[in-house]
This record gives sequence, C-alpha cells and structure tokens, in this order.
Amino acid sequence: MRPMLLLILCTSSASLLLACEGTSSGPSTPPVPEEVTSAVNNSVQLALTGAAESFEFLNDSELADELFDLLPGDESDCVSPPMMPDGEFDDSMDEFVDDPCGGGDPEGADFQLDFKDTAQEMADWVADEVLTDEHVEEVSGSAVIYLLPTNLLCDALADDSVESAEHGMPPEGAPMVPKDFCISACGAADCDEQRSEEECASLQESIAACMEGCLADGGSEQFPSREPTEPPAEEVDESDTSCEEVFEQVPLRLRVTAFGAGHKIDLLVGEQRSNPISALVAPSELAFELDMGGSMETLEIMADAVGEDAPELPETLVGRVKLALKKNAVNNYTAALSVIEAVHLVLKMDGDEISFQLGASDPTLAITADGDAKALSLDVDVAAIDLALPGSVFAGETCEWDPETGEEYCETDDSMSGDLDVHLGGASASMALTTEDDDSFTVTNAGLGDTTTTVKYDGQQIIGVDLNPAHGRRLDLSVASLEDVMELAVDPALVLQVALSLANAPDMAEDAPPFMLDEEMTLSLTGSNPTVAMGDNGMRVVSGTLMMSSTSLDDVVVEAGMCMEVGEDAESEEGPWEEPSEEPGDEGHPFASMKATECN
Repeated sequence: MRPMLLLILCTSSASLLLACEGTSSGPSTPPVPEEVTSAVNNSVQLALTGAAESFEFLNDSELADELFDLLPGDESDCVSPPMMPDGEFDDSMDEFVDDPCGGGDPEGADFQLDFKDTAQEMADWVADEVLTDEHVEEVSGSAVIYLLPTNLLCDALADDSVESAEHGMPPEGAPMVPKDFCISACGAADCDEQRSEEECASLQESIAACMEGCLADGGSEQFPSREPTEPPAEEVDESDTSCEEVFEQVPLRLRVTAFGAGHKIDLLVGEQRSNPISALVAPSELAFELDMGGSMETLEIMADAVGEDAPELPETLVGRVKLALKKNAVNNYTAALSVIEAVHLVLKMDGDEISFQLGASDPTLAITADGDAKALSLDVDVAAIDLALPGSVFAGETCEWDPETGEEYCETDDSMSGDLDVHLGGASASMALTTEDDDSFTVTNAGLGDTTTTVKYDGQQIIGVDLNPAHGRRLDLSVASLEDVMELAVDPALVLQVALSLANAPDMAEDAPPFMLDEEMTLSLTGSNPTVAMGDNGMRVVSGTLMMSSTSLDDVVVEAGMCMEVGEDAESEEGPWEEPSEEPGDEGHPFASMKATECN
C-alpha cells in the first residue's frame, strides 16, 4: 500500500537523526530555533562523515573483497540475453552495449563503497530538506517543533522515478520506445559477471548485432512477438487518497529538545502525536530507538487517514530496539544494534497463535572500524530466542490433475498434529579482521548461549544441542591459511553434543531415519592445543584427538598424525547402515562413513 511505503520512508528519514546517551538537562530559557537547527545539523555532519572516514579503508582491503564475494548473488543472478547469430562488432553500438565484465577483476567484482560521498549526501539531505528554519512550526517550552512539508517524501518518490528513467529504465506506465524495447529484447549486460575475455567479446558481438537489427527495423519486424505497444490506460479511482492528502491528514513533526551534550529528537505522527521513534544526536554519537508497540499505533493512524481498515496487526508486539553509531576515538567508530527491551511478538493464524520472543542484549550486534589500524571487529551477543509454532503451520496441500475431467483436485495434508517449541539459548562470537594479515583470523567467545538448545513436540524434547557444556559453553577458534591447507585450532576444546528423540514425535518419527528415534552423538576435538588441518587430501589431526561417538555405533577416534576419511557407508563394517536403502527412513548415520586412516 502506497501510504504504508511513505510511512516507512518517513521513519527511515527520521532514523538518520540518530543519538547520544546522556543526562537530560533542558535550557533555562526558550531555545533559539536557528541555533538548534544549526547545532543538530552540525552534529549529523560530524558524526556521519567521521564514521565514513573510519570505514573507508575497506575499499582497499583484500579481506573485504573476499567477504563481499561470499554475499548472496553471483553471475547466475544476471539474466543472459538471448544469443543471436554472430555479427561484426560495430563501434557505433558502444553506447547501447555495456561491458558484461564491468572492466574489473575477472575473478569477480571488488568491494567498493563511497562512504564519504554517501555520508555527505545524507547529512546534506537532512540539512537541506528535513531540519530547516523554514520548517519550524513553534517553540514549545524547551522544545522546537518542526513540521515536515507534505511534499517532502512525495517529491523523493517522484525523484526516484525520474532517476530510474535517466538510467535507461522508463517510469512505470511510460510507453516503451524502440531503443528501450531493443535493449529489453537483446539484453543489456549491465552487471559484473565472472566471464573470460573471449566470452565477453562473444557476448558483446551478439548483443551489438541484435541491437543493430532491432533498431533498424524499429523494434518490430525481427521480434514481432515482442512488439512494443502502448500500455493500457490505468483506471484511476477518484476515491484514492493522494500522497499529499495523506500527509495533510497525518502531519509529521520532529520535536527537538536539548539532551546532555546533544539533542533529543522525537518523530510525532498525526495530531495524536504518536511517537514510534525517538532519537538523540551529538557530534560523537548518533542513535535512534524504535518502540515496536508505538509503531502499531502509527500504522493504525495511517490506515485511518486513507480510509482503509488497519492492516492485520499482531496480537502482541512489544519491545524496543536501538541503532547507534558511536565515536570511540579519532578515526574509530562502532555501529551497533541493541535489543534494549525484550521483544515479544504474537500472531493469530486460523485461531492458533505463533509466538516469538527475543531477550534483551546491549549490544546485540556491533561492528567497529579502526581506520588507522585498518582493522574491523565484529561482536555478536544474541540473547535467548523462543519460538512457539502450532502444528497447523506445517499443514500442506497436495494437488493432482485429473486428465479425464480436466480438473485439479487438492487435499489438505495435516501432517503434524502436535505443537513445536524451539528454544535457542543464544549466540555469541567476537571476530577481529585486519588488512595487514589476511591469512588468518580469530573468533573468540563463540557459543550457543548459557542453556541447552532444544526442540520440543507437545512438551516432549525431541532435539537437544549443547556446545562445550563442560567448558563454560564457549570456545575460541583460530583459522590460518597455510599454502594449500587451512589450519583450524580451538581453545580449550570443541565438544558438540546432539540428542535425538524423534520417537516422542509420532508425526516426525514415521519418515525419520531409525537412528533419529533415540540417539546421542558427540563430536569432539580435545587435548593439548587441539588443531586440525583441512585441504584437498582431507582432514588431518595436527594435535589433540578428534572423536565421533554415538550410542548406536562404535567410536571413531583420530589421533594426532592420523587423517579422517569420509567414504561410502558400504566401507564401514559397523551398524546396520552399510548399504543405504532407497526406502524412506533408511538414510545412513552421519558417523557411519567416517574412519581413521594413515595420512598419504
């Protein structure tokens, strides 16, 4: 719904005015609007550009390039244009054909983000469009109230439409001219792909030949099935509320008050002045807090303004989250996300309830950039998570086509009658990355919370997971790249215990492998400086002892100097899993194919 999109954009703009913790100390005299406007905009400028400086080193980091390559999305995400008959590459077609390789590294695109320009654009937008003297509505006590003009976000949406047209994408509803049509028909490789130079040249020639023929015929003869046509005129519902009318009915205000070394900013929605977001801003720290309960009230106000029923809202939604950007030292900043009040979400679905709870932690996720040391650190501390799901969530539908009647028949499959309760004790880890030494990194304080992670079916546990229960439920992990192998060391040990009792869940037990009905498995790497090396030749225990134990199979023990081989189940003489059966439920035990061998 368009008004909801506008609300999201509006709250996003408010989130740019972030925060500083401190003790409230309002001025004894009414504030001067011009001075408040200048001070707040100056704080935003200093904080954003200062943080950008500290992150800028990532553009020259090979480590950042490698992490960037791991993000979802690769050459398969680029839709290859149809291959046309070979033709001569015409220089005159250069303006229509983009280099599919992007002119970059043939092994993939490098990480590049213009932190400084992006930060400056954000600060300029806040100063030029949001917090301006012209937007001051009143001075109320110790606060300055800014009334945001109705066209603030509406113009932003219109600008996005114009910008997309300038980049070769016509605005929605605009007629497709021959050039635009030919680009869509022949393809415009405008994304980086991992292609060889020969593949790039061949693709460019094909696109150029296709474009040349398409443009020569006005985009109609070679591709009659895709002839561009005028889009049908859209019916306009005169009862629809325009963008400007929405914000006339639901005005948006920013209330700015002095707070410690900075200013507190509240987003006020509508005449009710609902306050879903509160923010604080100072030269050395920016942050904002979202009140999830208040955001539901805001959605109701917006829906009422456009004459629509309120969207289906959760039965329960409480909690507060904070996003902060803090200056630790010169060229050293931390960006952090915190759950400062526990989150509880309850959704109604066909009479059943889905419940999600996330405990408070501060910070929950923090990223620190040290521009001088060219180092990046990541800290994760997620509190306990509890999820309750009714069995109806897993109901499926099976449909079959009857060729005699020409009709489709569907049956509902209520495959699970019981309810599931999932408890994750938490998750923690700290990691430091440097550009000076890209061959190694260390993860400390890695763990899964302070309690056993469990899955229960109608109150009966069916899965239990423990990590290092006898070692404080935490471990440190170091990874080093040594020529053609990767060496992994743990401290003090790695002990992963998994208990399976799917016999307690009849709906699941029916199709589960037999060993899952009642099994306890342990994977451990213990001893003095436990270390393993992994490479093309498999896994070798450098020091310590690697052991896989279970209640249904004999232990697999790999001592220092030995290697672990993962082969076919048929090579194992232990247990009933020698010959994998194709019958459902007969899949092999995960340890059945593992054995200790001499290293080659």
